[in-house]
Amino acid sequence: MLTDTIFQGNISEKWAGVQARLQQERRVIDACRSDRSHCTDRAAARFLDIVDEGRAHQGLALLGEINRAVNLAIRPVSDLVNYGEIDVWSPPLQTLGMGSGDCEDYAIAKMAALREAGVPSQDLRLVILHDLLRSEDHAVLAVRIAGEWRMLDNRMFLMLRDTQEEEKYQPLFVIDDTGVRAYRLAPQTPEQLLQAEMQPFHAPASQGIVVTASVDEPPVGDY
Repeated sequence: MLTDTIFQGNISEKWAGVQARLQQERRVIDACRSDRSHCTDRAAARFLDIVDEGRAHQGLALLGEINRAVNLAIRPVSDLVNYGEIDVWSPPLQTLGMGSGDCEDYAIAKMAALREAGVPSQDLRLVILHDLLRSEDHAVLAVRIAGEWRMLDNRMFLMLRDTQEEEKYQPLFVIDDTGVRAYRLAPQTPEQLLQAEMQPFHAPASQGIVVTASVDEPPVGDY
């Protein structure tokens, strides 16, 4: 599926804000890892525990362990309840500190934990999609392993292949270290793309995560 790079708008701004706060949290995580016995930041300590639990495994088992651990560490709560406003994207330590969040918060935490566990950034994509069965937006983390993409969803422990979800979800945006891209579902002008990207992402608290892709690719797939 074709995608177009987005340089401004609601989702781009949310992602830029998360990346900036991830850099701030990075210093806390590094300090905690350098002296675990004196780490006083409970969220950082929990994050590193999740990473270490994952590192004890390899391949699909590593993904499964971190998917399970993050799903259990966070309660599904809407942004409106947590922050008094909708569409708040939180970095992992903030989410783990609160112990609650919605789907993109789960996905962001999993992305950060898997990166910390050694999974290459190019194999991690945050995907925003539309759930065709529930008629609502959702977010998941897509991870490439052994040449295929697995979907890490806060609704389940099972990590389905992206090809198993094609009839259930319509991918909208894919997000990674290179930026935000919109799936080209039909020919669109730059003005139409920007208008779509400016719309707030309303994720139900009971759902999780987002979907990714780029230039010319399969459902979540390769560049």
